[in-house]
Amino acid sequence: MDELEKQLSDKFKEKAVVLEKTGDFWTVHSNSLRDCNEQGIWILYGKAEKDDSAVADALEVGQVADIANEICRDIGYIVRDYDYDKPKLSKRNRVKQFDWSVLLPITENSRDLDKYKDIASKYKYLYFDVYVDKQKTWNTQDRKELEMKLAIRKQAKYWCGFGKEITAAKNAINPSDAHPSSQR
Repeated sequence: MDELEKQLSDKFKEKAVVLEKTGDFWTVHSNSLRDCNEQGIWILYGKAEKDDSAVADALEVGQVADIANEICRDIGYIVRDYDYDKPKLSKRNRVKQFDWSVLLPITENSRDLDKYKDIASKYKYLYFDVYVDKQKTWNTQDRKELEMKLAIRKQAKYWCGFGKEITAAKNAINPSDAHPSSQR
């Protein structure tokens, strides 16, 4: 757990939802999702195999007004029956936002479908950690800032900022790029 998570630790509901893939089937266990019908932040972690000694990859971070609803939608994307034999797209039609992020295809489907298809093909053990704090997560702008900080700190492989978040995230990663005069 990093420093930011330690500050938030009493508000994290670790492993609110766990997904395990056996063969072609996903099993979903919800530990505390029913308590999360409010605004907050979530982090999706994944492992190629269920191995307690292995460190999980941070995959995605999100902020939303209704965590339970968004996680249920994302679970629907993960457990969907995808056609994995479909040919990969050329690199020209893929997006990679940060050095740590994965190449993600852009198709006629939504970005979320492409993202979760890729996650479902690479990981067999997934879990969502959830953060809810009415004082810190009621404001959308505060949630966006926490989401970005966690995504950068965790180097969430599939996180993609939008608009001002892209600039702010890139500046947070490479502060010297934000102010060219500081490179003198």
